[in-house]
Order: sequence, then structure tokens, then C-alpha cells
Amino acid sequence: TEVVPEGTTITIAMQASEISQNNVISFTAMTDANGFFEITVPATPNGTNYDLTFPTLVLDQTIAKNKDEGQDDFPTTLPSVVTISTTFDPNVTSAVGIPSVPPIYGTVPAPASGNQGVISQSITVNTSGEITGMFAGILGSGYTTTDETITIVSLSGGTGATATVAVSGGSLSTVTVTNGGSGYPTFSSANRLTFGQNPTVDNFSDIQLRSGEIRILDSTYGTGTSRAVSIE
Repeated sequence: TEVVPEGTTITIAMQASEISQNNVISFTAMTDANGFFEITVPATPNGTNYDLTFPTLVLDQTIAKNKDEGQDDFPTTLPSVVTISTTFDPNVTSAVGIPSVPPIYGTVPAPASGNQGVISQSITVNTSGEITGMFAGILGSGYTTTDETITIVSLSGGTGATATVAVSGGSLSTVTVTNGGSGYPTFSSANRLTFGQNPTVDNFSDIQLRSGEIRILDSTYGTGTSRAVSIE
């Protein structure tokens, strides 16, 4: 989730009926560097009604993707971390989905003639952050070497791992991890979330505040309600 930018304006308005039929008195607060705000408003012992308004935000969201909608599958299109303009709308009740993206993947080159083999994106990492296991998910055909070097990419940190895959009868066979490296992620998705979190911020109407009352609003904009680019 993204932090609400510092200086975002939050507005709380005294309803017209509290003063007269023609006037609304508004009070504003600015969010701080943590996205928090505090605002003090007048009230009566019997309660004063207010409307609380949060703005719709359009922010650059950093997110991992497998591909854009309509692109070819892995390994033709490789997973990546990108920045996408994302809307956070407090008036929308459901968040846009978060793709599940493997934090580590391996690739092998295509043969000069034949079908490219595919390394499975199920990669085993131990608690020390070392890669301990990989295997070929699609064996391919037409390879003329005795083994192929696997290119290992991590979207979430880690370094130093190397691996090769044996070639038997022109197809990929057993994978050997020659160096497990260090610092590789043990979680299963680079985004850490595999679903969208709905906004719990709302444009609240008819809040009744009494003199001396303190309200703590524990809410967030969630993970976004729409994106400029559709990703998978």
C-alpha cells in the first residue's frame, strides 16, 4: 500500500442545518509525512453533525506484474517491477486485483532450432535465503549442448545464485544449483499481497460529534481501485 502524500487536504464540514439553511462552515487539515491528520472542530454537548470528505488520489504505485493484459505468457514476457498510475477512490468499495508474481525466476535460451525449454517458477529457498531447488517445467527440444546455464533473476533481493540444467536427447533434464547465493526471498509473491485490499476510508456523512469528544479514525485507502494499465 502507498502512504497518503504529505499535504493531502481532508475536509470536515458542519452541515447547513446546524447554522442556517444557506451556510456551511468547513474546516480542513493536512496529512503529515505518515499520512496522518488531526483536526479540531466546534461542537455542542448534545452533538453537532459533520460531513467528513477524503479526496480521490492518483498516485504512482510500485507493483510487480507477470505481464500486461494481452501479452504472451512467461518466458516470452518476463515478470518485472513497474510503476503504474493508480487511482485510490474512497467512493469505490472494491479494490483492483493484485497479481501473484513469483519473486524469483530462471530462464534458459531457446535452441537454434526447436522449442525453448522453460524453468519452473516454483523455486525453493531455505530460511537462510539460499536457493536450494529448481526444475525444468517444460523440457523443450532441439538443444545441442550438454547443459545450459540458467539465468536467475530476483525481483525482491538476493545475489550470487547460479544453476545449470543438463540436456539429454536434445531436451532439458536435471537442474543443478551450483551456488545457492544469499538474501533471496522466502515469500511466494513479489507483491506480498495476492489480493486487493478494499479502501476502508469513506466519505462519511452525518457524523455527530459532542463537546470534548476525541475520535480516532483507523482507516486506509487500500491498494487502489483502478490502474492506468491492466496487468496480470
